[in-house]
Amino acid sequence: MSFSKVNLKEKTQKRNPSNLDGYKFNSALTAEQVDIYKYWIWKLKPHYTLLIKEFHKRAGKPPYTHVDFLDFIDQEFGISSSIIGYDPEEDFPVSGTWFWTGAPNDFVVYLNMSHPKTKRNITVLHEAFHVIQDWDEEFKCMINEIPEDLQLRIVERIAEVSAIETVIPAHLISKDKQDNLSPYAVAIKYGISVQMATIALS
Repeated sequence: MSFSKVNLKEKTQKRNPSNLDGYKFNSALTAEQVDIYKYWIWKLKPHYTLLIKEFHKRAGKPPYTHVDFLDFIDQEFGISSSIIGYDPEEDFPVSGTWFWTGAPNDFVVYLNMSHPKTKRNITVLHEAFHVIQDWDEEFKCMINEIPEDLQLRIVERIAEVSAIETVIPAHLISKDKQDNLSPYAVAIKYGISVQMATIALS
């Protein structure tokens, strides 16, 4: 079974993005779309929680890297991967994208090498979650219940929050807040940018 209404590998480059609760979109949402969007993010956000917890259990202490996670999904699901770096041109400014290679359960991530290492780590994890989504029949069935004009946005947001949760586990960052760790200390601990650490601690 494959998506009938959304191509996860499609990268849209539209102008005049808008923001909603800190999330950037390629076009504005109506009030009705906002409610639907929030509902489906709430419903789908926990979908990969157990998978991420199992990864943390096997990987041990942070920092958690995309290399660790790619090894994990290979061992867990038999999904193999490779990464190809590229230097972006102005007409292809995305952080990364992915494709099945044609070999069984094998994919490649094309990665923007001009970005800092911390951002590249998140990007690969984000793309890896798209692969899992495309492989996950239950997830695909749920996505097909969503209005077509919101599917890609929701798929993207779930990939992003899953990638961030993989790098910064909620239970650990809660303890870091209690321990009054500085953004710099958190950035070092999780291998993330100081900006992302500041947001995580807020």
